[in-house]
Amino acid sequence: MEDINKIKEIINHPKLSDDYKFNTIKDIVFFKNYTDYVRSSNVEVVSYNDELKEMVIRFNNGETYTYYNVDMSLFDDIVDGKGKAITEGQNKYGRWNIGKSPSVGAAVYQKLVLAGKQYKKGGQLFR
Repeated sequence: MEDINKIKEIINHPKLSDDYKFNTIKDIVFFKNYTDYVRSSNVEVVSYNDELKEMVIRFNNGETYTYYNVDMSLFDDIVDGKGKAITEGQNKYGRWNIGKSPSVGAAVYQKLVLAGKQYKKGGQLFR
């Protein structure tokens, strides 16, 4: 059911090209890959492979990190920004303040970094 809702969301998205829609849906059906461009002052894109249980995050500064042993529900929590900002600031991508929620950057920090998820710097986004 989760995949069906994701596919419907992609099909109905007005700004995605037909090629992108086709390739993304193909990846969901055949490879269980998910990629979401998120609205965040710190995170550009979050990519996930359900078979490998790996999440790749590219930050707005261009750095990429791969996290291991990540469940799909944790990927959803990150994309949905299920974290609260503990700092305040501003950059060219946006502004945030203490307690801001949803916050993708805060979710990454709280649910991956503070939780001690194994990671490495670098990685390729999943198609």
